[in-house]
Amino acid sequence: MFNEAVFPNQCMKCQVVNEYSGEVLWSEQGCGGETAGLRDKAKVKAYDLSRNGFDLCDLEVKCTRWKKDPEDESSDTEQKKK
Repeated sequence: MFNEAVFPNQCMKCQVVNEYSGEVLWSEQGCGGETAGLRDKAKVKAYDLSRNGFDLCDLEVKCTRWKKDPEDESSDTEQKKK
């Protein structure tokens, strides 16, 4: 809730990537409050994948952050109103 109120423009995308093949096995992104716990969720997913046949040493969690453009937010709000 703190992130949603203070950092509504902050976005993050996390992926679990098979480093051996380069394949993205799992991906999720969000902005504001949706970023809370996203990195930990990706780590848990990597562990779950390792229990289902993937070698944990071949899996990497990659997270990137960016700031959402305020103009994008206004266009999102306009589309929600329609």
